[in-house]
Amino acid sequence: MSRAARVAAPGREREGERAASQDQTLYLPIKLNDTIPRKVGVFIPKQLQPATSVDLIVYFHGHIISACKTNEAAFLNKGMEYYWGTPFFLCLREELAASKANAVLIAPTFVPIFGSSATPSRFGNLDQAGKFDYLINEALARLTESGALPAAARAGKIILSGHSAGGLPMLRILEADNELKPNIAECWGFECLYFDTPGWSSWLSANPSKPFRHFRRPAVFEPPTTALKHFRNFFDVKNGTDHCLIVKEKWREAIDKSGALQRGDEVA
Repeated sequence: MSRAARVAAPGREREGERAASQDQTLYLPIKLNDTIPRKVGVFIPKQLQPATSVDLIVYFHGHIISACKTNEAAFLNKGMEYYWGTPFFLCLREELAASKANAVLIAPTFVPIFGSSATPSRFGNLDQAGKFDYLINEALARLTESGALPAAARAGKIILSGHSAGGLPMLRILEADNELKPNIAECWGFECLYFDTPGWSSWLSANPSKPFRHFRRPAVFEPPTTALKHFRNFFDVKNGTDHCLIVKEKWREAIDKSGALQRGDEVA
């Protein structure tokens, strides 16, 4: 039996070869550590063109709070399976499908509250060397084994994205040693600059052709954006209206403005 549970439509699971005429949602029991759930959400839009090089959007959720219309008990029960069905985050799959972008969405489940640099176990110890490699390579291995992706599929361009506290694992991945680090072609942040900026400065400086686009409201995150605005590859988009709505408001814009998702671009 395949290790990857396959969902062809809400409430309907199946095994076997991918039905190219349908969007596919899967939940992979990948163990990053003993603290976070073994539930990595994967969304494969029907427009994905089979290839050995697969572009990936990796999304890190923020804290599970009532202001964002997310419920801690429901999240603890189902993780990402619950999260991206909630009102403010339906866009993650829906807008990717509507955009026709040729990419797979990968979204690990953390614990409800994890935004402290002192507790990396709460976001899967993704600060450790090689842990991001493990997440991506294990996901691809399970997807190829189940027939969801071609047998020889490997990571192409990778986009890291995160909302709110999700900016912390994104930053720590950029600071850690991973073989897939050169594949990271872009970063998207949705009001996620709560944490230190030296790591962002280092990445932006070392990768001048790779953008970091940060979406926010006009009157917030001024100190960190001021610290980064001199980098030509940092884009400060400050016309959002609400912290919890920022992903819903800006996810499609991030997809549409992405250079990495345009055909013909290569990993630098």
